[in-house]
Amino acid sequence: MCPPGNSRRTIWLDLVRSKRSPVLEMGVASAAELDELDAAALGAVAAEQAASSMPASVVSAHTAGKIISVVVVEAADRSSDVAVALAVVSDALRRPAVSPSR
Repeated sequence: MCPPGNSRRTIWLDLVRSKRSPVLEMGVASAAELDELDAAALGAVAAEQAASSMPASVVSAHTAGKIISVVVVEAADRSSDVAVALAVVSDALRRPAVSPSR
């Protein structure tokens, strides 16, 4: 796996996207489900990219229907922790990750 911030970080996401048509044809998932999962995965990558430029990291858990991301911050005090976590989330929402193949 490529480290956060690396342009090849989305290579697995790109691979899964390349199998969209067969997944739809086999009825494994609907287009809406795939779109929702794709958006969630891009959000997780965007959060990782945002955290890579700050004293923070992001841990993502992948469940059957959701991707849950937790911002981990190592700061001197609680207010600094909160400020860094908010900055990571804000940056991730402002500049969503886009894979190189898109």
